[in-house]
Amino acid sequence: GALKQFVLFFRDGGATLSDGGKAIVQRIAEIARQRHPARIEVIGANDGMAPGRERLADRRAEAVADALAKEGVDPAIIARSGQAKPAGAGIAAHNVTVRFSPSAG
Repeated sequence: GALKQFVLFFRDGGATLSDGGKAIVQRIAEIARQRHPARIEVIGANDGMAPGRERLADRRAEAVADALAKEGVDPAIIARSGQAKPAGAGIAAHNVTVRFSPSAG
């Protein structure tokens, strides 16, 4: 199956899902139920300016992974990670990317 990718944006400094973000998580969970991906990568990001930014990226990934699990996605297939983007990346750095690895079928 084709690789599917979704991006959820966060407020600067925040790791709380917006209503829009929650709606995207529900959609991702729905597609995951249909496609049965082998693995779902959840990659949190932020810009690397302030100390503790790496942790914020992890918290963002965690928020999305937890929300996916609540929507019925098997936590065993969710792989979380965080990464700091270069300073000045702006809004592009305040996000979580969710990627499906090929589905089994």
